[in-house]
Amino acid sequence: MKRHLAAILGSALVVVASAAPAEAQTCSGATSCALTANNTFVTIPAIVSLATSANNANAGTSIPGNATELTAPSDLVPFGGFIQTAGPSFTIRSNRAWRLQVRANATTFTYTGPETITSPRTVGTLSFANNPGFTGPLAMTDAFQTVANGARSNTGTASVFYRLSFSADLGADENAAGTHAVGLVFQLIAP
Repeated sequence: MKRHLAAILGSALVVVASAAPAEAQTCSGATSCALTANNTFVTIPAIVSLATSANNANAGTSIPGNATELTAPSDLVPFGGFIQTAGPSFTIRSNRAWRLQVRANATTFTYTGPETITSPRTVGTLSFANNPGFTGPLAMTDAFQTVANGARSNTGTASVFYRLSFSADLGADENAAGTHAVGLVFQLIAP
């Protein structure tokens, strides 16, 4: 009976000893002592930073610094065609691969001017590209679309170029004299 009880107590002691937390380990010795290694770690979240500089055509005007004034037609040449304008440039810092996206905050431009219009300019008349040669342009929509993407970096950059199309009909509402404006939302994500 004593043997059986000793075996049960011995098992209990082993169970209790193995249940001791790792931070409670102790060590003693005459000349040296070593404990089991302690794993130390940090979990770094995705970190992104987006800084913009609007094109400098607005310097010294009443246009806010975060706005881009599209080049206006000066004669009949662009009607039935388009005019390109350099948009904002971005500096991107990210510890993950990143994607810069853009969308319009509405499906049509707002109009302010002397005319009465019933069919405002649609955002689809505004296209964008990430290069001045305008290769691979996309028509603006109210859904996010990719402008550029890149690898993790402390020095990522992206630029936007706009192309505004004009109807050949000078009597069209989209060509009415006045200001046609639409807000654009830029978003940087690290998927």
